[in-house]
Amino acid sequence: MKKVRKPPEELVEKFKYMCEVLGGRIEEKVSHEFELVFVRCVLEEPRMVHIDIIKDVMNIFVEPPIFHGKWSAGFSYPLEKSTSIGSALFEKGTSASVKAKVEQLTLHYDGTVSIEGTIPSFKEYQEWLRKLERKVFGI
Repeated sequence: MKKVRKPPEELVEKFKYMCEVLGGRIEEKVSHEFELVFVRCVLEEPRMVHIDIIKDVMNIFVEPPIFHGKWSAGFSYPLEKSTSIGSALFEKGTSASVKAKVEQLTLHYDGTVSIEGTIPSFKEYQEWLRKLERKVFGI
């Protein structure tokens, strides 16, 4: 029997922390057919994140930067060989920046992250941000 391929442990820990910041729950899935382990972060409610793609790296920033009492800063993942939103839309070596309404993230064995969600309109993003400000800051 072949060894099951898993994501690098240091990325798993970082991914779990990011999931905690997002208020999600971790699920580990094993694909026996492909001998792979996937680590998923499933969110109860969609969360807004800011995604920067710079060359071969995808940076995920949780908005606001302090959420659930945790400081998020940024979470960086490789883009090469990725099945992520970034590699699907952009060629290697390009840059982009987008806000996304995320429902689920998956950490793959090669250290890349795929994102399931939508890209909201600017109006939808502003409405979400105002609700969050009222909730967090009591405005």
